[in-house]
Amino acid sequence: MTEKENNIGEFDKIYVNESPIGYNESLEKAKNVEIARNTYVYTNAEDSFQENMSTAWSFLGIGIVGAIFTLLNLTGVLHIMQGFMQKGVSLALFLGFIIYGIMVIRSKKDMLAKVEKEKADRNKFKDWMKTKFTEEVLSNLGSVDSSPEELELIQINYMSEELIKHFPEINPNFADRLAEEFFDEK
Repeated sequence: MTEKENNIGEFDKIYVNESPIGYNESLEKAKNVEIARNTYVYTNAEDSFQENMSTAWSFLGIGIVGAIFTLLNLTGVLHIMQGFMQKGVSLALFLGFIIYGIMVIRSKKDMLAKVEKEKADRNKFKDWMKTKFTEEVLSNLGSVDSSPEELELIQINYMSEELIKHFPEINPNFADRLAEEFFDEK
């Protein structure tokens, strides 16, 4: 045994002749990136609309109060802030808050249109699911040995995959959410 081999640990000996990143490792990393890209919790349009409006009003309120506070310091009524740089940056920040709040509030019509479209799509998908996924169809999925939890997952995955096949425009995470809701309602 050479001195170099004596200094290499047992684990390192196995990988001495391999490249640092092999084909399989690269493929596995690519799969993980694809999984991460498609893994997020679906937020329905109505919840998103409510969150955006709440954020907009918060930014607008804080912006107005902050701008008034900064203007009072600029005019000399208050003497809390020192220096024009601090007052200028503060005023710019609060004006940015006001502008952002107004922009989000003005986009309310677009957000409401998304909410209405999602409601219509949801009704269309649920009506299709009621005709397609009868109790008989769902009970034939899985095996006799499957636990109730496994059967639930199998049924939800089947419904989600069928939704995606029949409606290619559907967001896969929205399909998962609909399948879970449909399963919980039955």
